[in-house]
Amino acid sequence: MTEPGTGPEVPAEAPRGFDKVSAAMALVTAVAIVWAGWLRFGPAPPTEPPAVGTPAPALRLLDPATSEPLVLLGLRDKVVWVTFWSAGPPTGRTDLAELEAVWARFGSHPRFAMAALAVESDRPELLRAAAEAANATLPTYLAAPETRRSFGAGPRHLPLHVLIDPTGRVGAVAQGRGPAALTRLADQAGRWLDELGPSGKARFARRYAGKPRRSFVRSERDYSRLRYGS
Repeated sequence: MTEPGTGPEVPAEAPRGFDKVSAAMALVTAVAIVWAGWLRFGPAPPTEPPAVGTPAPALRLLDPATSEPLVLLGLRDKVVWVTFWSAGPPTGRTDLAELEAVWARFGSHPRFAMAALAVESDRPELLRAAAEAANATLPTYLAAPETRRSFGAGPRHLPLHVLIDPTGRVGAVAQGRGPAALTRLADQAGRWLDELGPSGKARFARRYAGKPRRSFVRSERDYSRLRYGS
């Protein structure tokens, strides 16, 4: 019996038990959200160097003196040797000295081009110090991050040597240090240059009319339409 002025007693709601189904659904939802975030914002999967026979990726470089973007153009009908290397100690100077020997052998050939690309794009002083220590005369640049990715120039692949044939395709790839890899690539480059010859009358060559085309330009507009045959 209730006292005057008070309403009827309402029984308290019993506490709910543990809902296993709801908990499992919440866990699945949380895992899905975390996984989607990792796929979008997590680290990119490691890339591998380009396969032999595939078109060579575009080369976007940075000037070591100004960090200004540079684009490598006019490479059709040339043998192009590209090396990604670490300019820091203790191997920066020795790696560059070995490449200098290749440049001394082929650098005067009109159909040979070479670029030593330091992977420390945010540390140009390392490249300058290594080049000075090695008395290097070969072309040296900083590799833009997108160029490192497109060539698969990760830390475990350095130094990475890519030889591009006169048609703009990857002709040979070598990783690591030692004279054997450089000798193999140098011999291949020599054979291609012999086939090209000074007159351009070979299966790789095409004749040019007028002035020779520039190899390096400082234009993002040109970069947007970069091709080896441009």
